[in-house]
Formats: sequence, structure tokens, C-alpha cells
Amino acid sequence: MTDQDAPPAVDLHFVDRRPPTPAETAAVIAVVTAVLEEHTPETSVAPAGRDEWVRSGSALRRPVETGQGRWQRSLR
Repeated sequence: MTDQDAPPAVDLHFVDRRPPTPAETAAVIAVVTAVLEEHTPETSVAPAGRDEWVRSGSALRRPVETGQGRWQRSLR
């Protein structure tokens, strides 16, 4: 088993009056591991090109122009 194939380390604490049996411990570990694997996002590669947020951001407003009288002309 390689490091990639090894299950993640889990520190379990049982709150019960009696210690759990090895079968109960194995069942809990199997269920918790399955849930963790199910909810772990797959590593994905970002698509090439500009991000949609960046692309649509330029449509929000015109660039601010600086200089004498620019603010007055922007209201026309």
C-alpha cells in the first residue's frame, strides 16, 4: 500500500460505558472513511483562459479618466 492508497488517519473517541468491540470500531471507521471519501472534492484543473468573474468585471463601468474637467464631462 502506498501513501496515496493509505486511508486517512482518524482519531476516534468513543463515549460509552463499555469499551467498543473491535468489530464495532471497524464498522465506525469504515462508515466515517466512506463519508469522508464521498464528500472530498476531486482535484480538478482550472480551465485555461480568463476567469468569468474577471471577464464580466470590465462591463460594470467605464474606466475613470483623470485630468482637468473630466468629472464635469462625465455627467454629460
